[in-house]
Amino acid sequence: MENSNPPFKKKSKNLFLGGRNLISTLNTKFIDNVTVFSVRMQ
Repeated sequence: MENSNPPFKKKSKNLFLGGRNLISTLNTKFIDNVTVFSVRMQ
């Protein structure tokens, strides 16, 4: 059952890693925006 569909497993893993990279990029941009906003408010 583990090796019944290896290409799908590999593709899903790549999608998962891509999604994690996208989320971390979005989090970084969000944190940068919040930091700039906080600095402007002071």
